[in-house]
Amino acid sequence: VARFQPNSRAQYDTLRTSAGYWPTNFHPEKYLESQLSGVGHDMWTDLARSRTEQYMEVCQARGGGVVVDPQHGIVVAAGVGTVGLTGHPLHHAAMVLVDLVARSQGGGAWKHTADTTELSFTLTESLPPHDSELTLDSSLPPPLSCVPSSGPYLCTGYDVYLWREPCH
Repeated sequence: VARFQPNSRAQYDTLRTSAGYWPTNFHPEKYLESQLSGVGHDMWTDLARSRTEQYMEVCQARGGGVVVDPQHGIVVAAGVGTVGLTGHPLHHAAMVLVDLVARSQGGGAWKHTADTTELSFTLTESLPPHDSELTLDSSLPPPLSCVPSSGPYLCTGYDVYLWREPCH
């Protein structure tokens, strides 16, 4: 009997060929399998790798993270953890970025994200409209997830890059 359930087809096939195989049901998770195989994703291309390196350089320079609209290549939010500034234990970079994205969409719960110089966001209405069928910038790889034509729900369809994870 396997100690852990297989998560990928490769793990399942290895399990099936092992001595003492105990029959089990396996239902592959299609999105995970497509990421592992690269089929249907351009995330492993030189262009995608170059874009990822550019965003990670921004993260490193800031010491925080960025949220990117991959359909247009636009940085929606950029920030750092503000625990040292506010003393609040939840004000790590990832949480601050979520609040900045909410602020870009007309929301935001933390007052300090509106006026701290190390934090920035792009208002949603200034972004090009989303079209799940079309990538407007042909130099960008197609997005890995679909964003509704009405725009994203908070971070749906956005890519998040963090310099250090999970806390800093």
